[in-house]
Amino acid sequence: SIDGTSTLNKPRGQPLTVATYLRIFFPAIADSVVDEILALYPEDDYTSPGLRFSDMKQHFDLTAHNLALTHAMNNQTWNGLVALDQATHGTDQSYYWYSTYTLSDSSSDSTTTTSTAASNATATSAAASATASSSAGGPPSGGGMGGSTSVNATIAVMMQKYLMSFVLTGNPNTMWAEDKLEWPQYGNDTTAGTQIVFNTTFYLDEDDLANDKALFWNKATWY
Repeated sequence: SIDGTSTLNKPRGQPLTVATYLRIFFPAIADSVVDEILALYPEDDYTSPGLRFSDMKQHFDLTAHNLALTHAMNNQTWNGLVALDQATHGTDQSYYWYSTYTLSDSSSDSTTTTSTAASNATATSAAASATASSSAGGPPSGGGMGGSTSVNATIAVMMQKYLMSFVLTGNPNTMWAEDKLEWPQYGNDTTAGTQIVFNTTFYLDEDDLANDKALFWNKATWY
């Protein structure tokens, strides 16, 4: 998915080209580097200049940084892809924070009721401890902004088991191992470059993090 779109418009509404926009973002960029970027993102692959530039910016802001972090950690990471319906950046937060925890008022006293969505330790502990960076989703509550009314509870609890296992042990596979698919480490000799895909079913797939576009942005050739 593309997290955002750019209109590529001047203040008075006169359209800017993608090449011009790249020069605004990177004032010292050479023409040859602009040409290389445009070749990596062919115009025919996009329905608008805004989507084309947004794809560039998404790879620069997110994918390339993820690749750099993975390499900095000597590939000792667990990489995953959230492919839930029309998932965008932040969709996973609603699942990691999923809980049936609610607050209710009774007369003049405020009372709290708590229930678990699945196993005794999983849902409530994950809701209390999970962290995820995103622009969507909300705090651990039962509805709204990606709450329990908009997530699949079974998938959410499974995702929380991976997260909580990692938080508590440093490995997403250690706890509740019998409940979930083994998540290979990115740098594993036998499954190098493999990611887990969070969908209506969980499965392993070849990781495309080290694609030509992410590799290009890690060269930092715009200076």
